Amino acid sequence: MPPSSPRMALKAMNRIRSLRQRIRSPQSAAARVLFALFLTVFLTGMDGELVRRGWLLVPGVVVFASCMASLTVWLTVCPGRSRAELWRQAALLLHRYRTFLSAFLALGVLSLIYWFARTEATPRDILTIPAAFCMCVAGAMLPMFPHVRRWRQTHFWFALTVYCLAIWIDVWRPGTFSYQETRAAGLAMNANTGAYMVSVLAVPLLFHRFLSRASLSALFLAGLSILPTLSRGGLLVYLALYCSYFLLAVVRFPDRRLLICIVTAVKAVLLIGIAWGSAQSLDFFSTEEAQQRVDLLIGQRSWLHKRLDIREKYRIKKLSESNNSLRWNPEKQAEPTPSRTDGQYAYIEQLRFLQLKNALAAIADSPIWGHGTRFSERKDTWPHIQYFALWIDFGLPGFLLYIALLTSGFRSFYKLRFLPGMFLIGVMAFWSMFSQAIFDARSLFMMLGLLLTLSLENDGNDGKQTTTPSWLRRRRERTALSESI
Repeated sequence: MPPSSPRMALKAMNRIRSLRQRIRSPQSAAARVLFALFLTVFLTGMDGELVRRGWLLVPGVVVFASCMASLTVWLTVCPGRSRAELWRQAALLLHRYRTFLSAFLALGVLSLIYWFARTEATPRDILTIPAAFCMCVAGAMLPMFPHVRRWRQTHFWFALTVYCLAIWIDVWRPGTFSYQETRAAGLAMNANTGAYMVSVLAVPLLFHRFLSRASLSALFLAGLSILPTLSRGGLLVYLALYCSYFLLAVVRFPDRRLLICIVTAVKAVLLIGIAWGSAQSLDFFSTEEAQQRVDLLIGQRSWLHKRLDIREKYRIKKLSESNNSLRWNPEKQAEPTPSRTDGQYAYIEQLRFLQLKNALAAIADSPIWGHGTRFSERKDTWPHIQYFALWIDFGLPGFLLYIALLTSGFRSFYKLRFLPGMFLIGVMAFWSMFSQAIFDARSLFMMLGLLLTLSLENDGNDGKQTTTPSWLRRRRERTALSESI
């Protein structure tokens, strides 16, 4: 038996004894259960599904606001030492991320000001960005509680597992959650958002120890669950995350390049094999819509070439033919006609390019001041790109503020060498290239707030994060012990 075995056994016994003591405390167990339910419900967007099915009588936003108000009161009346520590953490958070939070807050205020440019926008449209900012701040408060910090990996794993399970329930029983029976979406109800959220939930489980079993399992589970969504943008975001993980491992551990390349290839072969087997055996992939999507993903068709039933899809017309002005005027809105059609079908690349052309025309019409909140969501100016959508709505200030938000967030995480935060900002940047509904994903900004506070744990170590694999540390410990003997 190796000399380190008794020491490892003693350490394991101490951990088990500590765990038993925590479980015996009813207050501690209740706190863990409540935090687990709270994080799972709001990290996965389960509150929207509960409201939709009538199992939650009030909107999820009301429940979330009530819980956060209770937590704020508890923080206010907690003992003096704890309150002082929490205030210290809050001050450190504001100091480290002052540029990021200022850019985010300014973007939210800008969306409120631009209500005067388009007064027909609904309150939900006006408050979308401020609500995302509030979710980010609320998420940053949660790790200030010891239960959340101590059990964060368990909470993140549970949220990812629940989300992936919901996607596969959509495969086995199409239409359970998704509004498209031919595409699984999980709790997001939108297949593209569901694919992006899988990558978001996998990010905090990566990069703590390179080539750890937890990181590899999270990558594998995420890739397996993105497959049924048939989302092209979600697949691109996942591939960027997958390649970045292994590329960073190669850079940090050049002496293990062969092992890293083998692991990368094996995981890729397994994912491709399971994807091919699922497409051949599951009835979910046998529909015409799913087959078209599969052909797009494997490259048998152009990614922009796809037929759409024009009876089910909206019709689009050039702005110059429908309106004399780009300003919103429902009374003068002419009935649009479809772009190039082929009998019953219209081609998606024609619709997408026409929307993009209209979006660029809207930007050119008012490049500095924009057209007002949510103007970009008109169906003839829907650019499918968050950067262009903000430019259309808020002009150049909105576009520059969003760029400042992403760059300042990445720069702050980089200074702390907090890799999950850096890659979450990367996922946001990629997501914004394929969608313009990123601020509707409240779970994303709650995750961002959680990582803001969790990143401060590295601050006491001069921003250095331990990335040595556990098996390598154990080998070094055994070698040092044998040499000392």
